[in-house]
Amino acid sequence: MLFNSLIFLFAFLPLVLGIYFLLQNKLRNIFLLVASLVFYAWGEGDMVVIMIFSICLNYVFGLLINTEFPLNNHFRKKWGGGGNAFNWYCNQSEHFNLL
Repeated sequence: MLFNSLIFLFAFLPLVLGIYFLLQNKLRNIFLLVASLVFYAWGEGDMVVIMIFSICLNYVFGLLINTEFPLNNHFRKKWGGGGNAFNWYCNQSEHFNLL
């Protein structure tokens, strides 16, 4: 499914927006995460596992940057660089079929 496809514009997007605005505020982000994975799986189903792994790892990197070393910018930069390197590797491996 592409962003300019009819199924996205007239089925998926209205359904997701409708459900999103009916949900409580604390459930909205989880719903958008699941809807994003469904959208991604529709077009690239074999890469969803890598995307879930990437989401989890980036979440951990974010926690480490925010809570592990709150006053030490040296470690924050290292964790941020590690997260960026991982994201770059996943992006390149997807394009060049390295996984």
